[in-house]
Amino acid sequence: MASDAPTLIADDNGVWCTDVNGNRFGIDWLEIHAISGAQLDCFTEHRCYIELDFENGHFLELYDDWPGFDACLSAIASRFWFADDWFSPVTAMAPGDAPIVFWRRS
Repeated sequence: MASDAPTLIADDNGVWCTDVNGNRFGIDWLEIHAISGAQLDCFTEHRCYIELDFENGHFLELYDDWPGFDACLSAIASRFWFADDWFSPVTAMAPGDAPIVFWRRS
């Protein structure tokens, strides 16, 4: 994990990242229009991530090596009624596989 990785937190309002300078950014639960996951090939390692999409096409990526990631997985599972192991298919996929869409607003 990079030392400049943001810290993740999920609360009653949404999912938030706090960077090393204390800046906070994120997404409100009600702003989430899709939840997907995939793996990136970073040459020396593979990184799993969750993508939380806004309606306007912007998105927030959360990486599995960022502090607070596991707590965010649990919060997302609770909020969207996912099984506890909902993210495990992402850890089993290969980089370059199409992202798995877990939820999309209809």
